[in-house]
Amino acid sequence: MKLIKKTTLHYQDDRSNKIYEVELCKLGEDRYIVNFRYGRRSGKLKEGTKTDAGVILPKAQQIFDKLVREKVKKGYRDISETPPRETYPPPQETSAQTIAKADPRKQAIMQHLEGTSKSEWSLDRVIWRAGELKIAEATPLLIELIGRGRPLRDYCIAWALGWCGGEGAIPALMALYKNSSSPEFVSRISFEALLKLSDEPTRGELQNEIAENLPAEIRNLVIHGSAESLTKAAKERLKNGKQNDFTIIDRLYQINN
Repeated sequence: MKLIKKTTLHYQDDRSNKIYEVELCKLGEDRYIVNFRYGRRSGKLKEGTKTDAGVILPKAQQIFDKLVREKVKKGYRDISETPPRETYPPPQETSAQTIAKADPRKQAIMQHLEGTSKSEWSLDRVIWRAGELKIAEATPLLIELIGRGRPLRDYCIAWALGWCGGEGAIPALMALYKNSSSPEFVSRISFEALLKLSDEPTRGELQNEIAENLPAEIRNLVIHGSAESLTKAAKERLKNGKQNDFTIIDRLYQINN
């Protein structure tokens, strides 16, 4: 692991004398992490990390800068020594610049997601288009947008992640799917995207979880019955049931056994 950048912050008042250190480190090829340490000055510092797994450099720099800004807003001041010039990596192309060499369409989408485009194109449409073109490099930027707009935007993000895939897509989709505050239509599309990206054992676990939420007589037929008996029971329930019973159709589609 190689130290790329470090910021040391100090906070002092009548009752406190604290240090907060933030480090950006390189793990391997295009993998970076952000660690932090904090505690009383001249005392033993506690340690933590903001990245459980390595992320790409632009994402790591974003996390690093955000953490430093948060501490400065709370009254910390930067007391870092200027590190040697050679500890900084050479300038690297942004995701949009890299993609531009291969596909100008993808370049335009990445620039819009990175906030460097002057286009007035709808962000929701840009997100959808990223999924249509399966731009794996867009995944970190899509994840960053979750929860920052209307539920319809989260729907578009979940759909796009299902096609883009890449590191972080499955945990982000699982969080959307499991979040009790997610609207039903967002949870549903998140589940569909999870099925698309998951391996066979995980897909089976997810489908079993859905089956457990079915009415008892339908659940038993899903597990033990024939297609004909399940169809008959589902039709009968829909004929005599309430409007909410139509979610059974979604559940059977998701289980798809």
